[in-house]
Amino acid sequence: MQSRANWHKQYYFYGVGVTIFFGILYYVWFLLQNRINLIPYVTFF
Repeated sequence: MQSRANWHKQYYFYGVGVTIFFGILYYVWFLLQNRINLIPYVTFF
């Protein structure tokens, strides 16, 4: 029973890691598209 719980925990962390990885890729792609004119961002300082 313990090995099954460990197996589920590994799949959970793998799924979370893959989700975060693809989220970061999507974020970088979204910034590179520059559809909402975030780049170049000009500050007042």
